Amino acid sequence: MLLMKGALFMSREVKVIINKSGDKEILEFQFSTPIRIEMTSNDPKMIQNAFAAILRELLIDDFSLKFDKEGRSDLFANVAEKYIQHLNSEISTILPDIPKK
Repeated sequence: MLLMKGALFMSREVKVIINKSGDKEILEFQFSTPIRIEMTSNDPKMIQNAFAAILRELLIDDFSLKFDKEGRSDLFANVAEKYIQHLNSEISTILPDIPKK
């Protein structure tokens, strides 16, 4: 599916979901190798590594993120939804400057 954002066409959608593992809420970006961010962690290195991996994916191909609440309406789902909206906005802003491999 081609998504239009301004004059840019994004070639694919990447699904993002929340997985629960024990008491951890994990935001999972479903690339061929999933990228995970533990939402209850304040470890800046984990977030930095996740963003670096997302940028590496952008070097390969354009994409937009699609959050799937999977029927959830809790605080984590609401925060994740806003987070993904903001991240999509940032991706569309930097996309013209990213060279493709």
